[in-house]
Amino acid sequence: MRLLSKSLCFTALRESVLLAGTRQSQEVQGKIRASGHLSAYNRHMAEKMPASVRNVRRGLPLRELTSLTSELKQPVETWSKILGISPRTMLRKRARSSRLDTNISDRIERVKRIYALTQDAIGHDKAGLWLTRPNRVLHGQIPLALLDTDAGAQMVQEELYRIRYGIL
Repeated sequence: MRLLSKSLCFTALRESVLLAGTRQSQEVQGKIRASGHLSAYNRHMAEKMPASVRNVRRGLPLRELTSLTSELKQPVETWSKILGISPRTMLRKRARSSRLDTNISDRIERVKRIYALTQDAIGHDKAGLWLTRPNRVLHGQIPLALLDTDAGAQMVQEELYRIRYGIL
């Protein structure tokens, strides 16, 4: 069996994913294992993982929540609904200044992504206002209030893309 170079190994592994479940896939994966480059490929893929994913999995520092709440100036009740925690828990986390758990970190990252898209589509000065006012296209809902679910975030994101690209 001919051994594969590292770059050929990466290419072969990508192809084996496309051929998943076939006899060819098993042959390719056997060659990759024999070459000894599988761990190098795994390290390569780990390095390509976005920093935001790693940070969310570790738990964002509390300052991420603090900076977001100060920028969008919403009451604690609004943030607790978006983040899925009680207002008391939110205030307790602020007092302890600890890392946030994965679920809360994921929701904060979602709000940050939508806020950045809003700034890009509408402008920095109007983004906060747009997110906090009822929107006719979103059936009178406040965009920020919809960010408590993934489906709501997708609705807001689609509307922002329509605004950004001038689609009516």
